[in-house]
Amino acid sequence: YIIILKALTGMSFKTYKWIDIGILSVIAVVFEFLNFFASTSFESFKLIFLSYSIVICLIACYRWGLEGIVVGILGSLAACVAAKSDDPISYFAYITGALAQLIPILIFQYLIGRERIIKKYILITYLVISFVTVVITRCFVGSLFADNFLNDFITNLQYEVILESMSLVISIIILLVASRKKGNLLVDMYSYIKDLKDHMILGGLKEYHEMPNFNFDKPFTEEDQMDDGNILDGGTLSYKELKELDEMYQKSQKNKN
Repeated sequence: YIIILKALTGMSFKTYKWIDIGILSVIAVVFEFLNFFASTSFESFKLIFLSYSIVICLIACYRWGLEGIVVGILGSLAACVAAKSDDPISYFAYITGALAQLIPILIFQYLIGRERIIKKYILITYLVISFVTVVITRCFVGSLFADNFLNDFITNLQYEVILESMSLVISIIILLVASRKKGNLLVDMYSYIKDLKDHMILGGLKEYHEMPNFNFDKPFTEEDQMDDGNILDGGTLSYKELKELDEMYQKSQKNKN
């Protein structure tokens, strides 16, 4: 929270957005290389390859919208590079698979809506469908250039399902942790940053007015209540700040209605 506030005062919104997407991309790329190294270097990891590009891409797209797909593309490219693949078809299949994640993103985030999909069972369904979409697209595109499309598609699909099954389980855990109410990871950053800017302008007075013992009708303030007069008593608020606070609440009431 404090880091975001400081960042916003020193850079533009667009710059902050791409720095955030860049950080998530680096995380996805690093995980791809680390997991490939572990699965090829250590006996206990020989049969396990964990890829988190899909879930990290989902988080990035939840935060920033369609621009977050960059995370999935870079993560997919990293997977091909880490595997030391020299087959252009593999790169094409993985990039197409990453782009295919736009389908569940459009369905869940823009048709169903970010506020509704935050429920755990919808989030898990969203992630599972993302995995299914990406895997099927990879296999389909990768098999288009084979002599026997159907046989190659089934073989690739079986391999990908086995390869990604453990990744899906761990990704569900990551997504559930990211969606905790007290966390700031799985949030709509456009709304979140707007709230932070309101907080910067009003100094936390929005929360003050939302306290249960705050009285909006000053002439009838009880002894255990507070009102704008209490706030002004120490000279902490100016008339301009109170006016901004009232305008903010009037807008919020109109939006609710």
